[in-house]
Amino acid sequence: MKVCPKMQKVIEEICEKHGLDLRVPHSHSRLTNGDYMPLVIEEAGFRTVSVAHYYTQNGDAMADPDITFFVGYGEWVPVSITQAPVCVYREVSVVGLSEGLRVPEITAMNLDGQNDVGAFAETWADNIREQGWVENGVKDDD
Repeated sequence: MKVCPKMQKVIEEICEKHGLDLRVPHSHSRLTNGDYMPLVIEEAGFRTVSVAHYYTQNGDAMADPDITFFVGYGEWVPVSITQAPVCVYREVSVVGLSEGLRVPEITAMNLDGQNDVGAFAETWADNIREQGWVENGVKDDD
């Protein structure tokens, strides 16, 4: 199972800077940074976090990309990716409730797909850091 420590670290740094607690249901923040597409970080329910870049096309918000991570194990595990421009939604891990448990966990996984999305997420984390989102991201939740 591929985990994403680089993405986890950079997003946690951004959240700490802006006072965003992803353990709080429905918490979210939209950040801007110069000419880059806005970065949206949000608690997505069921112990998941979404990290996405968004742009507007014909009045619609388009994600490119949007990766959802399961955070219930402490380490961030990618579970899905959406890339609107190429009409891709790929679920690579299924988060659900195991029989008899009330705590979400990963109940199924496509290891090859999950590894691919995880590798992409780690490269994207490097880009987020290099683009200065930790230092220069400005909260724009309006």
